[in-house]
Amino acid sequence: MAKKRTISSKDRVSELSAELIYYILEQMRAEDVARTSVLSKKWRYIWASHPRLLLDKRFFKRLSVGANEASGVVSYMEAEGNSNLRLNRLQTMILHYFNGLKAEVLFTNLLLSHSPSLERMATENRSGIDAKEGLRISTELMQFPRASTKAQIVYLP
Repeated sequence: MAKKRTISSKDRVSELSAELIYYILEQMRAEDVARTSVLSKKWRYIWASHPRLLLDKRFFKRLSVGANEASGVVSYMEAEGNSNLRLNRLQTMILHYFNGLKAEVLFTNLLLSHSPSLERMATENRSGIDAKEGLRISTELMQFPRASTKAQIVYLP
């Protein structure tokens, strides 16, 4: 005779420690990390308090396809009443496959200006960007205002 399985109404996801949640989030893409906000009340804003953000080739391809959407995100964040949104615990940003497209640069500016604990942002450009274009991109990134006075920008050609 088969055993009956009982389904518990207990929310086990909410019982996970913050350290374990952060470890799980570190293994995921940025867009998937944001999607975790629907898992439970505890996870609703935990993605915004994560200390490390990795943006990869897939993220930047999607961002460059939706360039108008990126401008919309920046406009939303800068709108009255939304300027207090902060990524207070973000310490490290790693941007893989950075092309320097307008949408990417706007999004990076947004992250720099809303991350008061940021210590390091590393950009790794896609292959094929020449030295002149790389210098233009890095110069533009260095000029952005930063919420953190400790934020270092590392440009990896």
